[in-house]
Amino acid sequence: MTSTTTPPERHPDHDPAGGAGNDQRRGKASSSSISTGVPQRTAAIYARVSSARQKKEETIGSQTAALSEYVAAAGLSVPEQWVFTDDGHSGATLARPALERLRDLVAGIGVDVVVCYSPDRLARKFAYQALLIEEFTRAGTRVEFVKGPRGAPRRMR
Repeated sequence: MTSTTTPPERHPDHDPAGGAGNDQRRGKASSSSISTGVPQRTAAIYARVSSARQKKEETIGSQTAALSEYVAAAGLSVPEQWVFTDDGHSGATLARPALERLRDLVAGIGVDVVVCYSPDRLARKFAYQALLIEEFTRAGTRVEFVKGPRGAPRRMR
């Protein structure tokens, strides 16, 4: 008598390499892990102050508070380690520790949305803003600003 075994049922997010499914690699919860059945979008927060005066006045705290309120109202999920702050770093350069970690996260794991207080907090130079937004967009990440230039949409893609 020969015995036959049925192969195990494959989960839609199964990765043959043994890792998590694509949604989980991108930082998204699989639909089976959320009671509503709707995957929750993920976000990363980026805040920056450049001067000692700004750092002393704790404007980084007011930025992160406003950004946290924004993501909560939008129903976004922000893991604690996805809050990136550059204290005392100029926006005139792209060589900033927290920004570099954010760029690595977006390129590696993936994030649905990067939320920043205003375009000048992301970068002082328009060319750098455009470069970062394009880089994030290529990775499938949208950039949203709580405050933007007059007449500009809050969401940029």
